[in-house]
Amino acid sequence: MNVFLSVPLLFVVAILEVGLQSHLTVFNATPDFMLMTISLWSLLQGPTEGTLWALVGGFFLALFSGGPALILTVALVPIALFSSAGRSLVYGERIALPLTVVFLASLLYGLEIFFLLKLTGWRGDFSLVFEHRLLPNAIYNALAAVVLYPVFRKVHFEIGRERLEL
Repeated sequence: MNVFLSVPLLFVVAILEVGLQSHLTVFNATPDFMLMTISLWSLLQGPTEGTLWALVGGFFLALFSGGPALILTVALVPIALFSSAGRSLVYGERIALPLTVVFLASLLYGLEIFFLLKLTGWRGDFSLVFEHRLLPNAIYNALAAVVLYPVFRKVHFEIGRERLEL
């Protein structure tokens, strides 16, 4: 995607995540808009563009959230690589693939952040964090991906069509 479109889009996604996340809490789960964006776009566009989006998106997310910048950015890069593994399967109409990818990517992202925070000396109980944070967030993100994936897919195909016309 054009850098003049992708950077502002990631900027807006970071602002939406920081600004709306607490208002969209359901059963202690919050949506990870940046994670879903990186995961779905990597699934559609592949590892190169997904990794670039992860670096830029992680930077914006850390900038606006006040969270640990390096941890948020570093945790998104493997998500882009993991999510892009299903790229060859994406051309069907089935929603199961993006739902599964986002669910697993959410768990992986949460585990990455948990262990990176542990390396900094943070004291958190894994079973408690998994049960009350990681699993509910993964379910929430997967359900949200059902709604978001058709939008990303349409944008993906429109961009592909524009590239062919050039």
